[in-house]
Amino acid sequence: MTESGGSREPTRNRIFSRDPVVLTLVLVFFLVTIVFYSTEFRTSLNHYFFDLTVRLMPDRSPAAKTVVLGIDDESIQLLEQDPLRVRRDTQKRPYLGTWALVRAAGILGNTNARSIVFLMPEHAFPASGIDMAELVEYIRYDSRMLIGTIGFNQKYPNTSVLPKAFLSIADQVSGYETFRSRSSAVVRKLPLTSFRGTREILNLPALAAKVANPGVHFGGGSFTINAKAPDAFVVIRFSDFIADPQRYMDEFSDKVVVVGYTTPRDAGFQTTELMTVNTPATGFNINNRNGISQTLLISNAIENLLDGRGIKEAHGAWVVLQTIVVAALCGIAWEWGSVFAATVTCAVWVTLLGVLALVYQWFNVTVPIADTFLASVLMSVFAAVRRLRIDLIALAAIAARKQATEEIVAVQSRFLTGFAQWLQNATNMVMSKTRAGRQEFERTGSDAERMLFDRAFLAGEDFSEYLESVRQIPEIESLRGSRVALADIDLERIIPPIIRRFEAKLRAKGAEIRVTRADQAKMARANAQLLDAVLYNLISNAIKYGPQGGVVDIEISASAGRTVVRVCDRGPGVADEFKDRIFEKFYRVRDDRMYQSKGSGLGLYLVRYFVEAMNGAVTVLDRDGGGSIFEVRL
Repeated sequence: MTESGGSREPTRNRIFSRDPVVLTLVLVFFLVTIVFYSTEFRTSLNHYFFDLTVRLMPDRSPAAKTVVLGIDDESIQLLEQDPLRVRRDTQKRPYLGTWALVRAAGILGNTNARSIVFLMPEHAFPASGIDMAELVEYIRYDSRMLIGTIGFNQKYPNTSVLPKAFLSIADQVSGYETFRSRSSAVVRKLPLTSFRGTREILNLPALAAKVANPGVHFGGGSFTINAKAPDAFVVIRFSDFIADPQRYMDEFSDKVVVVGYTTPRDAGFQTTELMTVNTPATGFNINNRNGISQTLLISNAIENLLDGRGIKEAHGAWVVLQTIVVAALCGIAWEWGSVFAATVTCAVWVTLLGVLALVYQWFNVTVPIADTFLASVLMSVFAAVRRLRIDLIALAAIAARKQATEEIVAVQSRFLTGFAQWLQNATNMVMSKTRAGRQEFERTGSDAERMLFDRAFLAGEDFSEYLESVRQIPEIESLRGSRVALADIDLERIIPPIIRRFEAKLRAKGAEIRVTRADQAKMARANAQLLDAVLYNLISNAIKYGPQGGVVDIEISASAGRTVVRVCDRGPGVADEFKDRIFEKFYRVRDDRMYQSKGSGLGLYLVRYFVEAMNGAVTVLDRDGGGSIFEVRL
């Protein structure tokens, strides 16, 4: 619509004037962020990076406050000789008999251990028996001893009933729970409490730490394990301990002793919980037979609780700062291209993981990385799209300039070709009239008049030669980016017609052309039209710059599988500093000896271009006794 003072276009909805690429990116980023924070992906990603950080630099220092008596298959084979008394799990693997635990309890009761934990699957204990009653008696009269049972593993209270034999020592019995959703999951946190029926009690690691140091206090909830590598624990084989207990008595002084299985055993018919678990320090191959035993995990947890070395999570401000720095570096790196961006991104993340591994090891602090990962990915995508658009715009501008240049060159070439052709026709007409006039004066005219006609005719030929060079310039553009068709050319057939075109010039200068050819050098692999132009220009220059009455030699030979054509003159020669420049377009040597001869400055430029288009090479050499040799290798 129009208004006073000017006109305006109708107002449009601004949303449609926005950049569609940016709008699409914003929408995609919004949807990705919603999915990221509304699903378990963020938690899983944090867990992955946490586990990777632990594995990059795990704490390999030996356990200082716990000792493990490991029950392995070899110990059971050595100690359990009576197959009728052996109890077995669902996989038919034998448990260690209760009598062995009784003996171990009797020996350990005489040590200075701060706490003694027997960690057993529920089904490893018989419901009744003399050995069971004796074990209970040992535990009842030694407050340092605890019985830990591995049973159900669920987030809700465990309502299973304790074995009746344990009722008299219920305060020294604790179920060991991890409250994982599935048995093969990686254990990163342990609850401080578990359940006996509906009553909440201390979980086994917390209870053992409390017995070892009554001064420690625990709240509710859970703590993150400062996971150790499997080789960071002190483990004594159970059978070695039974065979020679005196040897190990000093090992248990002021330590927490954990007795349990270090090889896999099913916990019972009612559960898939196993005696092995996965931790951040054991890798990502999650299965029930991978990782470390529950016995080692409890030893790890007890040490954490006694030392207060459970992993803490970094403050939110650190995460925000980390996210801003990493995302900014990943985004800015794209300003220098994709290769630089990939290098910087890899370097930034390797450095970040290394720093976080050190923070984990030195300060027992873990820093969530999932938010940083999301921000750096989104920033990298945005920066990559921006970089791509800038490059595309630049390429489009270059293409537009190139197209405009090509169109201008095409117009210039058409004009130049047409104008040169028109001048060529006019020159031919003048030369025809001059030739006819000379023939008329041949009979009646004087020598001076005939000389004037000869000079006019030679000037016409020089001008015709110049126009021929100009006309050949557009042919160069047609050769760019294309392959020249080559064929076997008979040099004896192509050279004589070229020489005949110089009869008037040769007669005027009293010069002659001699051609010598080696027997094996008759054919050349070339393009007939281009080779004609090359030889014409070289012979023309040799005559032009040669002396009066001189000789132009054309030598044809073969060398190293190539045909070599040399055009030799006795002219002033070419100084070394000009030998490359004479092949430039419109370049002429500023030498008084050569400047006396008129030239276009195009002939040698065309020679080099055409020779190289035929996969050849042209050079200028000095001739013994003075003069130049223009050597063409095809």
